[in-house]
Amino acid sequence: MKKLITALLIFLSLGVNAKNSNLSETAKDATEVAYKDSKSAISTVYGDGKDVVKYLTPKTEKLLDKISVKLETTTNEVWRILVRQQKVWSFAYLLGFITSLIFWYRFYLSFKYAEANLQSDGTWAVQNGLLTIALFAISLILSIISISHTIPMLTGFFNSEYGALQTIAEIAKSLK
Repeated sequence: MKKLITALLIFLSLGVNAKNSNLSETAKDATEVAYKDSKSAISTVYGDGKDVVKYLTPKTEKLLDKISVKLETTTNEVWRILVRQQKVWSFAYLLGFITSLIFWYRFYLSFKYAEANLQSDGTWAVQNGLLTIALFAISLILSIISISHTIPMLTGFFNSEYGALQTIAEIAKSLK
C-alpha cells in the first residue's frame, strides 16, 4: 500500500511540473546543450588524434622502411619455396598416378586368377572375390584422384612459377 501511495504522489507531482513548465523550451535547451557538448567532445578527440599522428609519423616511417627491406628478402624466399612446393606436389601426384596403375595391374592379375580358379559349381571363392572387389575399389578411387590432379601435376613439372601464382591467387581469394 505504501508503494502504491508513493507511486501515485510521484505521478501527480510530475503532472503538476509538466503543466507549469514549457516543454518545448526545455527540449530546445537540452538539444543545444547536447549539440555543444558533442561538438566539444569531437573537437577534443580530433585534436588529440592529430597530435598522436604528428608524434607517430616519423616513427612509423622508420618502421615501414625496416619492414619493407625485410619483406623484400622474405617475399623472394617465399616465392622460391612456393615454386619448389609445386614440384614436390607434382611428384606426390605422380606417385599417386603410378600407384593407381600398379593397383589396376594387381586387379587384373587377381581377376585372372579368380577366373582361372573357379569352384566346381562355377562360382568364385569368397576370398578371391573379396580381394578382387577391394582391388577394384582402391584402383578406381586412386584413378579418380589421379585424374583430378593431372593438370596441377603437369603444371608443377613444366611451369612451376604459374602454379605458384595460382597458389597465391587462391590464398588471396580465401582472404576476402
